Amino acid sequence: MSEGTKVVVVAFLIGLYSFGVAFYGIGLYLAELHRLNGWSIGSISTAITAYYILSAVITFFAGDCIRFFGARSVMVASVALLSFGLFLIGKASSFEVLYFGLAVLSLGWACTSAAGITTIITLSFREQSGFAVSLALTGASAAGVVFIPAWTAALDTLTFSQTSQAIAVGFAIPLGLLCFAWLRSPRSGQPNERPSMSFGSILARPGFWLVCAPFSLGLFAQVALLTHQIYYVSPFLSEKGTAVCIGLTSLAAIVGRLLFGVLTDRIDPRFVAALNFAIQATGVFILLLLTSPSALYTGFALLGFGVGNMISLPGIILQREFAAEDFGRSVSLTIGIGQLVFAFGPVTGGLIVSTTHSFHAAFSLCLLLQLGSGLLVLAPRAKHLISHDKGVE
Repeated sequence: MSEGTKVVVVAFLIGLYSFGVAFYGIGLYLAELHRLNGWSIGSISTAITAYYILSAVITFFAGDCIRFFGARSVMVASVALLSFGLFLIGKASSFEVLYFGLAVLSLGWACTSAAGITTIITLSFREQSGFAVSLALTGASAAGVVFIPAWTAALDTLTFSQTSQAIAVGFAIPLGLLCFAWLRSPRSGQPNERPSMSFGSILARPGFWLVCAPFSLGLFAQVALLTHQIYYVSPFLSEKGTAVCIGLTSLAAIVGRLLFGVLTDRIDPRFVAALNFAIQATGVFILLLLTSPSALYTGFALLGFGVGNMISLPGIILQREFAAEDFGRSVSLTIGIGQLVFAFGPVTGGLIVSTTHSFHAAFSLCLLLQLGSGLLVLAPRAKHLISHDKGVE
């Protein structure tokens, strides 16, 4: 097995575990802690919002950590932190323990989320990095299909605490050993490599914001929609139909990521991103118009088709538009800012639904954000075409 293949396999498994316990699992923790401790949904949601904000801030430094300490050291430590955080959440009988567990979890997720996975892949691949990133981040999408159903099934025979401990130990040891064996640390750098641009210099570049802004707004819309998916479809679908709808969304995310991963190595990734936003917007438009089972399945499948690409495409675009020395910081900033923005998606969508007593206004806002993001991500290419046309004249 080649070194590159080993890195992709490890990154896939890291994505499966980190997104399983630190992203998809969050909703499960909320439900179980509410059931076991009688805590209000609002109180637990406040802790979760704080978790997203803290992990977003830490994510800003993910690229620097990997470049400085090396992929092996950072990923082994991060897997250990994810497991310890999960262990604490499973044992949480007070809000102090819950907040501490979520804080530890945020430390682990910062470098094992899309920012960290994209960074270790692009440090290993100079060619076909788009497909490699998409393949590695398929683990993140697979977590929604495999991880949560398996966890839910385990809860039929084990307690929430026992399940959390089993998953934490079951993944921490083998995945930690695999990271140690197959990842390099420290990273071998070039002696004449120039220092990375400062955070301020990156933030001052318009090109950075023409990646960060559209994907942050798109993620805001996407997370708001998916957070309320079960609540929205439940009146129209049976319990089995709801499960099918969620499964189709996750399966479409895997298909979309793999297909677009191939396209980004052949087509300008900004055009691929615009297509991704258009597909998701089409899905939301269908959901706005129709509520039949087939329409719900189709609408959420189209939305899901673009889910995985929302975290892989920013890094692929930035790799082409920023120097290698600046990539880690630029992608960490993009994903960190995006996470800060989408952290407020669920509560914003919930407030709109509560105020209007309908999903129409919330879904319309998400549709407008996705269409606007598709246009915004193409802005540099439109400027280039206008300049080219003037030059020809």
